[in-house]
Parts: sequence; structure tokens; C-alpha cells
Amino acid sequence: MELDKYHIKKLLGYIEDGMMRGSACIMAGFTKSAFNKWYKEGEEHARQDLDTLQRQLYENIPVAEARCEMKHLHKITRAAEKNWRASAWYLERTRPALYAKRDPPPPERERAKIMLIG
Repeated sequence: MELDKYHIKKLLGYIEDGMMRGSACIMAGFTKSAFNKWYKEGEEHARQDLDTLQRQLYENIPVAEARCEMKHLHKITRAAEKNWRASAWYLERTRPALYAKRDPPPPERERAKIMLIG
């Protein structure tokens, strides 16, 4: 299969809707190995400043992924207006060092008492 603008648009749309790259490839009608080949070619074409379909694919995958992320952030933000848990969920997952749920420390065990006999 040859890469064309139609299939790039389909793939990017699926990714923007939230599909992972491999599943989006299947839905767009080509194999993951074909995608990987085109993606690597696109990376090389970007370095060489060539205007190719592979480069368009390579450069627009991160844009589609960012758009997907933005859609979900908007949904979380809207949900957080009515329920604080949406904000807590977001912070726990995006900034775990600061906000992740932590198990309480285990209680200190009593020190064993030693009795001397004799």
C-alpha cells in the first residue's frame, strides 16, 4: 500500500479520538510495520527538510496525540466544576510525586522486651 493524504487523515483522526497507534493503523487500513517504515522515513525526511507525505505523518502524530489529550483535559476540567474528584484524579495521575495517594506508614512495632532470667 502506498501512503496517501487520505490515509494519513484517517490515521490522525483515530489517534485524535484516543486510539493507540497500532489500533489506529488497523482502522486506517494498513499494518503497523508499514506505519513504522513510513514514520522512520518521515523522521529522516524532516532531518533533510524534505516535503513528503512521510514527513507529514511523522510531524502530525504528536499533534494528534496532543489534541486527544486536550479533549480529555477539557472534559476533566468541566467535570471538576461539579465534582472535585475529577481534579483530584487528574492531579494524582499527572503529578504523582505531589498528589498520588499514599498508604499510611505502618504502625511502629513495639520493641521486643528482653527478660534476663537468673
